[in-house]
Order: sequence, then structure tokens, then C-alpha cells
Amino acid sequence: MPPPAAASHGGDRHRPTSAPRTGHKAPIGRLGILAANAAYITTIAMALVTLLGCAPPRKAAAEAGFPRAVVGSGPVRTTDPAESVGSTGMTKADKPVREHVQETRAVYDHGQFYLYTDVWDEIDPVQIIHDAINTDGVAQGGPLLVVLSPHQCNFAVALRVERWSAQPASDLDAWQEAFSASIDVDEFGLLYESTTTIQNLRLEVPAGRYTALITGRGFVHRGWPGSTMPGDEWRVQLWPRDGAHREPARLKAWAG
Repeated sequence: MPPPAAASHGGDRHRPTSAPRTGHKAPIGRLGILAANAAYITTIAMALVTLLGCAPPRKAAAEAGFPRAVVGSGPVRTTDPAESVGSTGMTKADKPVREHVQETRAVYDHGQFYLYTDVWDEIDPVQIIHDAINTDGVAQGGPLLVVLSPHQCNFAVALRVERWSAQPASDLDAWQEAFSASIDVDEFGLLYESTTTIQNLRLEVPAGRYTALITGRGFVHRGWPGSTMPGDEWRVQLWPRDGAHREPARLKAWAG
């Protein structure tokens, strides 16, 4: 019998809670943002009673077809800048150029995944997750961005990361979910993570200040999707940001 469906999201507009950078400590990203140790994973999972997971992580990894030790680090295809501009050799500064593409498989559970860089101890990941649950499905605190998915889980989600020279042309009509955010990446890099997993999935994004557009599609049912590999896919587009840091926001919501 499948797990019960995830709770719906809604509420007041999110106001991010970022901690001051005083007393900066070593990042915990190499072990996963919410997976510094097994006890911490259990604590987080128990706290998220409104979003029940789909399966134990070890079983999930087996179903996804890769060993537990390398979850999320599976096949990766990258595209060189020369290939991304096409045969026309477009190099005009006033036109956006897709400089790099990374395609891989990842895992998310409890209907959520995270993008983060250089996490320090002063932030409260659980509070940021609750902010996303209680608002528009996205929240940010310091270097941690939380995004919610309509599906409870996908243990072999297609993830595509694109880096652009400038904001690309909009294709939101082709996507069901969409969020915007500001992400500042330092020398630590940018990583992807979710609950109940230790993926250490490093995204190929150099240090810089970015605007991010995060989009998802292929949803079949809100909450439990009927499978641990329901087929939805996600894309992260990044381009240089000149202006101030902006609150994350939902741009499009799936009506399912």
C-alpha cells in the first residue's frame, strides 16, 4: 500500500531567514546538508510529518539502479560552450549564450530538494523547510534554497543544469512548476541534496552571483505519484546577477 499523499502547500508570502555570517564554521555539505550523520537524518525525517517519504533510502537507491554509495552521482553529460552556440557561432554580447550544460540523475524524497553552497551552523535547515511548506513551495535562508515538488519522491529524477551568459528566452509555457531565486556561489561550489539521502551531487557551477530559474514538469499526481520513479524532470538555469539579492518566488504552479 503506497504511503499517504503529501500535504498541500500554501500560506503567507515567504520571508527568508538568513543568519549573520559571524562565527563562520566549516560547511557540512560534503556529508549532505541534512545528512551530517544518521541521527540527524532521522531527526529531520521525524520532524517532517506533513511530508511522508516514499521508501527507505537503501531500498530507493536499489530501485533507482545505482549503488547506495554513489546515489546522485550517476551518468553526467556536459556540453561545451562551442557546442551550445550552434553552427552560427553566435558570440554577440547582447544575446544570451548557453555556456555549459550538465545532465544527471538525482534523488529527492519528502517532496523536496535543496540547492546550497558553503552552509554554516548558524542557519536552521528545518525552519527553512517549514517556511517552504507553509508558503509558496520555495524558501531560502543564507546559502540554502529549499524547493518543493508536487510528487512525494523520485529516486531517478532527470536533472539538467544550464549556465548562461545572460537571461535566456522564457519557455515557461513548457513547464508545470517554476521558481526564481538568487544564488551566490563561493569557492565551496553548488550542491544538490534531499532528505534521507547522502548524494554529494556537485553541480558544475563556478563561483559567482546568479539568478536562478528552477522548473519542473512531468507530474502525474500530487503527493504519492504511484511509483518511486514517476518520470518528472527538473531544470536549473543560472545566469550572472548584477542587481541585489531577491527573495525566492513561485512563478508557476501545477494545477494537478
